[in-house]
Amino acid sequence: MIKHIAIITLLLCFGQAYAHEASDGKIHISLGSLTYQTQYKNDLGQVDAPIQGSGGFIVDGDLSDYGSLEIGIYYLDKIFLRRQSAVVLVEKIRRAYMTIGYRHWFTDKFSMALASYTSYSMGDPRRIHSSTGGDPGFETSAHDTSDHGADFSIAYEFYAHESDRAFIDFRYAKSLSSRGFEDGDHAAIFLGYKVRSN
Repeated sequence: MIKHIAIITLLLCFGQAYAHEASDGKIHISLGSLTYQTQYKNDLGQVDAPIQGSGGFIVDGDLSDYGSLEIGIYYLDKIFLRRQSAVVLVEKIRRAYMTIGYRHWFTDKFSMALASYTSYSMGDPRRIHSSTGGDPGFETSAHDTSDHGADFSIAYEFYAHESDRAFIDFRYAKSLSSRGFEDGDHAAIFLGYKVRSN
């Protein structure tokens, strides 16, 4: 479902527009909405991955005419699915999700970024599915204080007026701290509004 939304949105965004002009020392601040979904591989067909929504905040600091340092903060209800034999457990936890990385501008509209992320628990995990109907005898990474991984991004700025910008950002987070037979990766679409602060 999220892949179809991404394709349709990309097709709608092509057209003439002015966009980001990277220049050493400029700082941009973005606010927006994040739509995301955990990517299940171990669910054995027992449970569907819900599409969820949240908000986010990004700061870009231009390092040159083609590159930016990017820091992002998002609040997610992160879902983890883990399988042991034929038993599937799905748990949810509220997390503050933070990224820091490098964004490269190929044109004034199109960019890609690679970042590392760390997310921190904000509350207690909640079980949302267990194929045993009770305690399965194991846990997911929702019980960990933090998790980390890599965050990939492809962004397109489709609107600009003076120092204001609107953009769509397709993101994929690859968890590097998942437990065995656990799904913790997520795909996301960030629709943002950007202003230059200096």
